[in-house]
Amino acid sequence: MVIQNPFQYLIKGRHRRREYHVFLAIAGIYLILWLILPKPSFWGVDNGFKYQGMKSFAERGSLQIHYDGSEIDPEGRLRPIVKPFGVMKGKNQIPVFSTIFMLIGGVLFFLVGHIGPWLMPLFGGWLTLFFAWLTWIRHKKKNDGRLFLIMLGFGSPLLFYSLTLWEHSLAIAFVTLAMSLVCRTKDERDSSHDMRNSIVAGILMTIAVMLRTESIFWIPIIAMFWKFTKRNRVSNLVFVLVSSIGILVALVVNKILTGTYIPLHILTNMSGYRPVSWRLWNKPTAFIFATFRDFLHYFYSLIVEGFANNKLSLLGLIPLIVVGTWRGWRRNVVQSIIFSILLLIAGSVYIYSAGMSGNRVAYTLQSGGLLWVSPFVILGVRHLRSRNMGFWKMAWLSPYMFIVFVLVLGPIANGVHWGPRLGLEIIPFMLISGSVRAYKWWRNFKPTRYVIVTLVLFSVLNQLYSYDTLLYARNDNGRLNEWAAVMKSETVLTNVWWLSGDCATVSDQQEWYNTPRGENVSEVVSSLRERGKKQFIFYEIEPLIPKDKWGDIGVEIIGTQEFRMTGIRTKYVYNRSLCKILPERQKL
Repeated sequence: MVIQNPFQYLIKGRHRRREYHVFLAIAGIYLILWLILPKPSFWGVDNGFKYQGMKSFAERGSLQIHYDGSEIDPEGRLRPIVKPFGVMKGKNQIPVFSTIFMLIGGVLFFLVGHIGPWLMPLFGGWLTLFFAWLTWIRHKKKNDGRLFLIMLGFGSPLLFYSLTLWEHSLAIAFVTLAMSLVCRTKDERDSSHDMRNSIVAGILMTIAVMLRTESIFWIPIIAMFWKFTKRNRVSNLVFVLVSSIGILVALVVNKILTGTYIPLHILTNMSGYRPVSWRLWNKPTAFIFATFRDFLHYFYSLIVEGFANNKLSLLGLIPLIVVGTWRGWRRNVVQSIIFSILLLIAGSVYIYSAGMSGNRVAYTLQSGGLLWVSPFVILGVRHLRSRNMGFWKMAWLSPYMFIVFVLVLGPIANGVHWGPRLGLEIIPFMLISGSVRAYKWWRNFKPTRYVIVTLVLFSVLNQLYSYDTLLYARNDNGRLNEWAAVMKSETVLTNVWWLSGDCATVSDQQEWYNTPRGENVSEVVSSLRERGKKQFIFYEIEPLIPKDKWGDIGVEIIGTQEFRMTGIRTKYVYNRSLCKILPERQKL
């Protein structure tokens, strides 16, 4: 049986399922949490630069943002959209993010104002939940899927990425539904719908790739495991063909909008954040050892890392790995309780360490391993036995293959983010397998209930912590933008490279220069003096530039103000100085 009208599960009557109220509750809570967050405000600099691209498209119909300092700095060395977040094209800057994401965000900005861009990740979260629910109905319709929806909505980083200006939630939604459609269910005994589903899945995968480049890895994965889809070779070839044609069309659109066929973020990542496989053609003699070493390092960062201390990260995961890979404890109440206690201790230490870190946002750099962020996925690491083997083999094997592709061919995923940002698309498949296993264990092995409850609790508490961190960071950032907006009519210099992205509501309206070194400051001040400028604003953090250094370049500090980040116990205190440019002969 093929679902002719998926919305039948959202109306009253005999079709309504038990997951109905859970789905609506999660969607409603997402909306409430979204409304609480201040807008516009940003989690990180890339969120800010995306916002500027969307705003530019809404106001001028172009993703190109004029660089007011291009006369002084024609090469864009000191531009506010710093490398690798932007590139120069003539006198304009272009943010190097998903083109379609910024275009849609620009349209929403035009229609509903500055809150518009943040509607996209929220819709992405809702779509992911709904498409994941349809996947459950298609492939496990006789079972209760409420736990699956709860874990996807509140036990995974989907919550965080549905509330931040990133493309992930939308990409996850389209990948999830595409994977579901390419796999025939046990009720689909003929091939009458294979071609249609393959075409739709190819279109969905194209959109996902346009949003997140790593989504392209699903295409070869499905091609490799085509037998698991239970469809014939022709329908799978159609899926690959439609996906490929769609990507080619996307490249042409990208050329029209940005001047290059290859998306700018790919070009930037390959030049600055090269993948492990780069060593194959860069240093072939050291390829084998270096690749293996780097592969392990990135795997650790993506899956295992939970603390700054590597040994603590590995030690804390021992009970979790045993629970997921060894089945001997399932009938033993004592062993189950012991594992539950060990998991509670590990989870408590993890959350406490993150909460007490000096900078909770920066701490995400060393605590984002998947098994720590969403430990419930451990129940999905073993293969499920099912009559509908095709989809479940695909759901089990494809995450492993996807991780291999990401580790070998994907860029190094540095930056402040919650969880394994480049591995988020595997989470629905690991959670659906884990939820099926938890459902069976709960009914057949009562001792496992202690561990299942602990894993659910651990995973949900982690996401609540992530929202708490996001709320504080966004509140601080909102105040920071308000503070910066007071002086938005002035020319700005700063040696804090990330400030232009954090202050994205104002940095695109000012003549803004990122001046990381003293000679850059002197160069810009001299040019401003020649143009008749009388003063400028300088933002910095400690250690501050000494007053005698300012005197050497003919600048006098008129007044200073401080802005302290209060919400996340961060050490940063921004100092803003109003600087008077003295005539050449009056240098102090």
